[in-house]
Amino acid sequence: MKPDTPPDIGTLDQALAAARASADKRAEAACLRRLGDAHRSLHNFQVAAQYFDEAFTIARHESDTQILFRLGITYLGLQEKSKALQSFDEMFSISASEVHQSLVMMAEVSDRMGDKTQASHHLERALAVAEVLGEYQHQITCLGRLARKDIDDGKHHEAIQKHNRARLLAQEHDDKAKEADSLAEIANIYKSLGNQPEALSNYDQALELIRQTQDRTDEILLLNDKGSVHEKFGEREHAEAQYELALAMARQYNNRTGECDSLYNLGMLQKKQGNLELAIKYFEDGHRLIGEGKRLDDWEHRVKTPIAFFLYTALLKTYESTGNYVAALHLMEQNLAENRASSPKRLQELEEHIARLNQNIAEQASKSNQDVK
Repeated sequence: MKPDTPPDIGTLDQALAAARASADKRAEAACLRRLGDAHRSLHNFQVAAQYFDEAFTIARHESDTQILFRLGITYLGLQEKSKALQSFDEMFSISASEVHQSLVMMAEVSDRMGDKTQASHHLERALAVAEVLGEYQHQITCLGRLARKDIDDGKHHEAIQKHNRARLLAQEHDDKAKEADSLAEIANIYKSLGNQPEALSNYDQALELIRQTQDRTDEILLLNDKGSVHEKFGEREHAEAQYELALAMARQYNNRTGECDSLYNLGMLQKKQGNLELAIKYFEDGHRLIGEGKRLDDWEHRVKTPIAFFLYTALLKTYESTGNYVAALHLMEQNLAENRASSPKRLQELEEHIARLNQNIAEQASKSNQDVK
């Protein structure tokens, strides 16, 4: 699915003014909702909440449940969990058709408030509603969330049972993508338990299914995951083969995030073997892709944030461990220039790190001069 393009708030403001001038309340509510979405996507949560509040007042008897949903997740962004819970609770009471979504979001809020028991209760109720309505995808979502709670509680086998229930539901509805997801989750649990044969078996089954859907993004993810199983159990050559296969496929289908995932995995594999020069090459290739992605207008080909951070951190640490402080300094200065809008604490950390690198470079130069003498 393609990511949304950056919202044009100016155009939305003009549309809102036109709706108000024509006294079109439905259009006004729609514009307010879209402005709320736009500001929420830019993390302007306080402004977004104001727009959603106003939209809800106008459209109370029309699209109120969706506005309440947006208001709830905006309050979550503001860390105002009680208000978020109130929004989802009101959404639950207004519309029976939104019961499942309301319960899932109430579980999310309860979880963030630290009430794990209440969160599980909401999810169990959401699962029961989905079963009554025959909505198998919602059932799979609830089973997956409940399985994650089992894992947090150390109940791995109960989690596997829930994912198996989800897998059978997907199989019953011939949903190969969902079935593959469940198998991958089961494989990951077996991996964490140290059961290599079961982990690999479930990943292989997931790969077989996902290849039938021709979803290359998920196939690349699964290849990298399967490689990580081999790596965990010391099978370096098998791991490298899977990472290389994922890398080749990512390049073939112009999947930049998948390519960066694979380059990071290959780099970390080489680093663990002490092959630091080769590790740096992989990390540098990935970091270059990140830089290219930031300059692209097409958001689909930008590299996702987590792997961008992992690659940057791995490259910086490897530069420092090999004494290449000049390259590390250049990387840090580039990062500082791109993060001027960060929090004062983060900026201070970057500046202090740069100061340490400059000191290391000076000490390195001094030692070099002494050696020449």
